[in-house]
Amino acid sequence: KYPGRHVLILGNSTKAVPKYQMENPHFTPQLIIIDGGHEDPTPWLDIMNCVNIADENTIFIVDDYCETYGHDVIKAWDKAVAEKFIEQIGEPICSKSRTMVLGRRTST
Repeated sequence: KYPGRHVLILGNSTKAVPKYQMENPHFTPQLIIIDGGHEDPTPWLDIMNCVNIADENTIFIVDDYCETYGHDVIKAWDKAVAEKFIEQIGEPICSKSRTMVLGRRTST
């Protein structure tokens, strides 16, 4: 009924997201969910590649914002917030042993 409303970008995210952006330069998602690699530099590259396709209305959800699974995810997210690429929305959301964090692209 609603074809084309969701895009799942498959593959190595550090290459697939920039490739998708080059092939679809006018694409701006409303929601980005990042559930990628947990070790440096992948979380930072995932966040920054998604920042590049987002606008200030784009909402981000980043999974595994927790010490158990994602120390480097925490470091990358916190750096993106500190450098004002992303504005965090509220506190991290905990569910059992998993935690996710929400934010939006800043206008800078």
